[in-house]
Amino acid sequence: MRTDIAQPIRLKDYRPPDWLVETVSLDFSLHPTATRVRATLVLKPSPKATSAPLILEGDGLSLVSLKLNGTELPPESYVATTDRLTIPQPPNTTFALEIETVIDPTANTQLSGLYRSNSSYCTQCEAEGFRRITYFPDRPDVMAVYTTRIEADKREAPVLLSNGNLEQRGELPNGRHYVVWHDPHPKPSYLFALVGGEAADVERAMPLLEQLCRRIEHVGALGAGSTVKLAINLPLLVYWQALGESLTICQPLNLAADRLIDILSDTAGAPAAMKGRGAAIAKVLAGASRGPTAFGLDAAKKDLATAVQFAKTLNAELPVAASALACFEQAESAGLGDADATAMSTYWPQKRAKSKS
Repeated sequence: MRTDIAQPIRLKDYRPPDWLVETVSLDFSLHPTATRVRATLVLKPSPKATSAPLILEGDGLSLVSLKLNGTELPPESYVATTDRLTIPQPPNTTFALEIETVIDPTANTQLSGLYRSNSSYCTQCEAEGFRRITYFPDRPDVMAVYTTRIEADKREAPVLLSNGNLEQRGELPNGRHYVVWHDPHPKPSYLFALVGGEAADVERAMPLLEQLCRRIEHVGALGAGSTVKLAINLPLLVYWQALGESLTICQPLNLAADRLIDILSDTAGAPAAMKGRGAAIAKVLAGASRGPTAFGLDAAKKDLATAVQFAKTLNAELPVAASALACFEQAESAGLGDADATAMSTYWPQKRAKSKS
């Protein structure tokens, strides 16, 4: 267990990650004292990284096995401790890393990572709890699409929940059962959540879980989660467009990009995503090339279009979303479809700058 005191992370010290994670497939076999976690990470080098080692954070983990593209890695090709996994010479291309760890939820009294509360399994991953579940680049600017399979004794944990939409469920031998959840929207690891237990226990624990996991809700039948996801994404996508407009009207002030982003980030109107994306936006405003894409502008445009169309089926209008959709379509036509959705924040000030030159 780490005993060092956490140090502040400042915007001026920001360094983009050397490795990005495209998808995360988690397979939990829940057990009170020996839960096995099989994590498959699809990793790719950051466009600006050059032959960087792969360093994944952990906290009190016990590594069982490690495979790269399905092949067991020899012990001399990596260094694993309870708090870090290092592969000095990973492939300089996209690859799948399969990590199996074993953890003890009952002995976890830190209430961080996966732990037991009475007879229920719970997770708390904010701010750095995910690294207590598996080795991972546990930082808010590494966002991935998550698929989570959970297996447990049905008598012990008849209710099994995680992020996204329920895709599968079934019975297994020896009184066990499983579910598979899929969240199609990239997210940072600190937003991962898992709950397993009796329905009554989960219901009693829900107020606490909502605080720990930024809210866990069963919102209805299959598909209802997608609707709520649209509702969650909608204000953020509108914000990226509004931020671009704010930056445009501040151009005559000739403020340094990083200073201006710092000012706008430290306001009540700034979303939590600015903590991970603000520095990258400032760099682009200062003339740097665009970084890696976490949530593509084209995918964001589809979410806006889906929300606007869905509202029509309810005989409702979304005038702000519709306006933002038109702006996203314009940026996509300008060649930014593959860029991160935050490109909306730099598209408008850069467009004005070009019109003046």
